[in-house]
Amino acid sequence: MYNFVAKEIDYANYFQTLIEIQAEYHRKSLEILQSVLPTIKAHQEAWVEKPSYGKALEEHLTISSREIAFPIEACVTMLLECGMQEEGLFRVAPSASKLKKLKASLDCGVMDVQEYSADPHAIAGYLTHPDTRI
Repeated sequence: MYNFVAKEIDYANYFQTLIEIQAEYHRKSLEILQSVLPTIKAHQEAWVEKPSYGKALEEHLTISSREIAFPIEACVTMLLECGMQEEGLFRVAPSASKLKKLKASLDCGVMDVQEYSADPHAIAGYLTHPDTRI
């Protein structure tokens, strides 16, 4: 115990040095982050593909330079191509997992045509589902 007390000033110096080194590290990190942040903001503002959901319809149409929202246009086009001969198209409920996957893919602006061409009920269900508000 006496040895610890005798070297207390050395331990205090170690802690002081440690704190100084940490402060310098954080100062350098802050400089780097502040220099990179404007570039990141510029990239985000210039990003063309914005999510369809969680935005006002007018904002989505303005950003995407479209007259009809992408999810609606993509679904109607798919139904015209592969679902017009299907009976009970809007009466058969799609599986929840397919509906969730379709919504996520449309939100990022991508639609796998081959996956949903065999199941037009998923597309029709998407159009009539209450959670598919843009």
